[in-house]
Amino acid sequence: MKQKRPIISIKQIVGAVVLLAMIASIEVFIHCLPKPDISEAEHPQDSITYTKPIKYKRDTVVIRLRHFNPNTADSTTLLELGLKPWQVRNMLKYRAKKGVYRKKEDLKRLYGMTDSIYNTLEPYIDIPPADSIRKDTLQTDSIIKQYISRKKDTIIELNSADTALLQVIRGIGKYTAVKIVRYRNQLGGYYSTEQLREIEQTEKIEWDSVIPHFILNTDSVKRIRVNYASIDALQRHPYISFTQAKALYTQRRRQIRLTSIGELKSLPFTDSEIEKIEPYLDFSR
Repeated sequence: MKQKRPIISIKQIVGAVVLLAMIASIEVFIHCLPKPDISEAEHPQDSITYTKPIKYKRDTVVIRLRHFNPNTADSTTLLELGLKPWQVRNMLKYRAKKGVYRKKEDLKRLYGMTDSIYNTLEPYIDIPPADSIRKDTLQTDSIIKQYISRKKDTIIELNSADTALLQVIRGIGKYTAVKIVRYRNQLGGYYSTEQLREIEQTEKIEWDSVIPHFILNTDSVKRIRVNYASIDALQRHPYISFTQAKALYTQRRRQIRLTSIGELKSLPFTDSEIEKIEPYLDFSR
């Protein structure tokens, strides 16, 4: 005898559909609710600390109107005056090519300079007269350029001259000028113009004709405080080897402090090396 299949009534079908519809509505409602701000909610007291992500805004430039010379003002000043970064770059490129703003109206030629911006800046533009003496890089470059083109003989203070000024001397090119300044920094300053002969050269330099054009201010020579300097600080000087620096440091530790250059004679220094290094050593407490 065959078993009868259970008969599902229409009411049961309708009820199931309604139930499914209700479940679906609840799910949609839950997903549509705004999520609570975790930073404002109460955090559970456990070992995990919640950190809310922070979005940082880009730095903004504060506009500060002040008097400026468009031939010498730096990029920070120009930005604070309200110019756009690309305008500042154009100004600096123009100046790098030896371009000069001779009068206020010349600034109108700057790409992107509107009448509104110019009228705002115009009262603050200060351009000294062309015949006045200006202590700025443009004038210095111009003077140096004239000297170099004429190769005019002159006398220069060696311990303060920069690479551009050194090239005023006939026989010194850019490469040699850089080497002179670099060796000066390593020494702490020159105490004799004859020290120039110690510079390693790849180009031929006639020092006999160059050296007479220099004078020296030895007050600017930097001295090493022997009783405080480390081995590393001592050996950085071109006249002190690692072995000599270590021996000097050990001797100082042994007798607490050194008092005079004569004490180096018991260390691995020759008389000529002591004579060379003496101007650079300070034995004070």
